[in-house]
Amino acid sequence: AGAGLGMSFARAMADAEPDVTVGLIPCAVGGTSIWQWEKPGRDLFDNAIRRAKIAMKAGTLAAILWHQGESDCMRRCGYLYQYRFPEMISRFRKDVGAEGVPLICGGLHPKMEGGWFGKILANAKRWTCEYAYGPGKYTTCPDDVQLQSDNIHYTKASQQEFAKRYFAAYQEVVK
Repeated sequence: AGAGLGMSFARAMADAEPDVTVGLIPCAVGGTSIWQWEKPGRDLFDNAIRRAKIAMKAGTLAAILWHQGESDCMRRCGYLYQYRFPEMISRFRKDVGAEGVPLICGGLHPKMEGGWFGKILANAKRWTCEYAYGPGKYTTCPDDVQLQSDNIHYTKASQQEFAKRYFAAYQEVVK
């Protein structure tokens, strides 16, 4: 779609808190798997840590947004989230000194959750977001969010709408 959740989330936050300067630390890489993110020494994890540390010199990390899983669902390894994801988030929070930063996760589209691998992945992500070390919130993806013609990825408009749901989940966590 050429877009992600970050900008729409940031706009929602800026609208809700006009006195706050909102910055983004984009780290998303489409088509990646949890194993590419899970530990130091892997490029995506190291890049996210580096970017967060640079940004935190000028501000405060307010939230970690995580929306991934389609690749793992397709590779039939969604069950690994229940083990790998909480460890990765805990390690990330520790490495950047942000143990109390909220984690906001999103679910797959119900079409993706229909198969048994999709159900494993959806349940594992829900579990990891609810019980990951530190505050977290899982937000579901209802049927009204549209997919691209590949029936996997969200359209740009859907990503923008889903980002608003991420922000609503963030507001619940920080109350």
